[in-house]
Amino acid sequence: MLMKLSQRGKLTGRLRERINNAKDLSTLNDIWMPFREKRCTRADEARKRGLEPISQAIFRKQWSSVNTTQLKTSSKGIRDLLAEMFSECGDVRRVLRDLVNRHGAFHATLKKTAKKKKDSNLPRKSNKTGVYDMYKDWICSLRSVKGHHLMALERGAREKCLNVTVKIDAPCVRHAKTAKQGMENLNRMIVRMMRDAAGNNRGKNMKPAHGVIDRALHVAAEDAWKRLIRPSLVREARKKLRERAHEEAIECFASNVESLLMQPPRRGFRVLGVDHGFRMGCKLAVCDEQGVLLDSGVLYLHRRDQAVKLLLEMTKKHGVNMIALGNGKASREMEKLIGSLKGKLRVPYVVVSEAGASVYSTSKLAKEEFASSNISDVLIIGAVSIARRLQDPLSELVKVRVEFENITLPCFNHITQTKTNAQTQVPPVSLGVGMYQHDLSSSKLETRLDEAVTRIVSEVGVNVNTASKQLLCRVSGLNRRVASAIYDRARVKPFQYRQSLLEVKGLGKKMYV
Repeated sequence: MLMKLSQRGKLTGRLRERINNAKDLSTLNDIWMPFREKRCTRADEARKRGLEPISQAIFRKQWSSVNTTQLKTSSKGIRDLLAEMFSECGDVRRVLRDLVNRHGAFHATLKKTAKKKKDSNLPRKSNKTGVYDMYKDWICSLRSVKGHHLMALERGAREKCLNVTVKIDAPCVRHAKTAKQGMENLNRMIVRMMRDAAGNNRGKNMKPAHGVIDRALHVAAEDAWKRLIRPSLVREARKKLRERAHEEAIECFASNVESLLMQPPRRGFRVLGVDHGFRMGCKLAVCDEQGVLLDSGVLYLHRRDQAVKLLLEMTKKHGVNMIALGNGKASREMEKLIGSLKGKLRVPYVVVSEAGASVYSTSKLAKEEFASSNISDVLIIGAVSIARRLQDPLSELVKVRVEFENITLPCFNHITQTKTNAQTQVPPVSLGVGMYQHDLSSSKLETRLDEAVTRIVSEVGVNVNTASKQLLCRVSGLNRRVASAIYDRARVKPFQYRQSLLEVKGLGKKMYV
């Protein structure tokens, strides 16, 4: 800012002092307002006609030098210039910003098209407006609005289901007998505040001849508020609230992800993972103690005898110690089936969150991981992921990374991905543990989740025999090549001692220490 003002020859000692003493961004914006580059406005047109000197004389209260005849003939252009001066006055903006922050309130209503859609014969699932029924004729002040309410309003406005506006609910509006009278009272109060802040209010000693000047200032202040100042301050207030709401949502998402990653693992168990379904059947996958797939199969709940036979065969053949059931569709029916086999099937089961498992199973990352197993069924891969989530949640869920549009951001490892490899990533929003996580800033979400995973890996540590490549990459000191070598060695011959890590190619004594 100082450099640009200096290049234009506008930087004075007083202006430099004001900029250096500014305490927040809003004050800096107010100082910069008169000097910013703008498109051609109504005030610029009036300035080309030579009306700026008389407008400045009126605004600075030098009324004795004002030609009232010129004011009457060119009143529109002069009022446009006065409105711009009001909008660029820092004192005026500061007073009105405080008014908006203290008495501003969100007013939300359903759009008329949305109301018609709601009354149609469409199914409830296709009726988007049902989600926003609670925001019909909804009012909340800017000071007390919650983050999740604000993000819901923003999403409803984007989906064109809600009309969201910010109105000034000052006492002069609430105590008025009619809405029209309340708006008139508000306009008079705002104009008086603006002219007091700008120092050009009427005063007691104003001559009757100056009535036309007073009228021009009044109209210009009212126009500046409605056309220039109010939209700007409302955007500014909503931006601050939106940033605060996004920060809360990111912290909520990171906290929930930390809780997921910190779930206690079930090490040393052979697990049967079940990915439920009715039409396509329930996919079964047996994983050994290191998470390696041993066997897979499909059972159909409507064929009870075959389902029971397959379930008993797989658990007995591979010595399954625990069953991991996803919490998706048909999970209750599968629970009933296992519960009915108490005498025959003496294996406990645990219900595991399968959020994100389907997204992972269709990703390029999963295809690369299971390339050697010749598994093409994505549902089998989903069942393996469910089983591993029970064995070692941190190792499995750490595969989730940030993906927005076509740009991939490395969130849970140090591997830099390119646009051509964007499909390798699994978006963390698929976990479904956040608050409006699809609306959040990708860079801020990536940074916060990276901090969370790094802290957890450093605090908990990893089991090299069960950890995934993505988790091993998060260990301090390990790069991608060494992490891949450790992973491959653990699948062939599990590590018995820490010193065995020195047998891995590329892992020397310095890295081991």
